Amino acid sequence: MEKKFNSNIILDDDGKSVQHVQAVLTGILSLDCAIGTGGYAKGRFIGLFGAESSENLEVKSESLIFVQPDTGEEAFNMINEFIKAGAFDLIVVDSVAALTPTLEIDGVSIPGQQAKMMSEQLSKLVSKVN
Repeated sequence: MEKKFNSNIILDDDGKSVQHVQAVLTGILSLDCAIGTGGYAKGRFIGLFGAESSENLEVKSESLIFVQPDTGEEAFNMINEFIKAGAFDLIVVDSVAALTPTLEIDGVSIPGQQAKMMSEQLSKLVSKVN
């Protein structure tokens, strides 16, 4: 199974990861334990959805850097630069819905435009963080 799927996703009987990965602590012990890696795994994409997920995040706002890009493409360009610099342990995109493609902002609406942009950009990012 490890050869086929990668040992990072194989869990033991208690639901704990077999391989240890570097993690960013959430500050909530029960959440760190539930995640199975002791926090948010570095170099991985993690999705949190819905209002109930936002209640699980504890952050020190004084240690955050906020950016508000104008377009989805600009946001991904910024994320690419942040990853290249290696200056951050965790990058949070607060709203995927706000990642609006440039064409859509310019008034050109093409079905699936945002999904295509997300797919292309996330594929590029995956290769950089792993």
